[in-house]
Amino acid sequence: MNQELSMNANKLVAFLQKPTSEFTKADIISFIQQNDIRMVNFMYPAGDGRLKTLNLVINNQAYMETILHYGKRVDGYKI
Repeated sequence: MNQELSMNANKLVAFLQKPTSEFTKADIISFIQQNDIRMVNFMYPAGDGRLKTLNLVINNQAYMETILHYGKRVDGYKI
């Protein structure tokens, strides 16, 4: 086990034992399911330059796969 990855402050990196550049949708879904996560938060810079947060409740696996694959439209932007 790579100690640099296992001691990483990013819990997803530590859990998956791989850098963020190698994450897949399946990796994220696995982490969400195994850690019983019920809400995901997306942060994005809005058109006004402010950092916005979008909180989405995970109702079922199909919804989770949809938002991870297609994103979500907010205020005319797709995140």
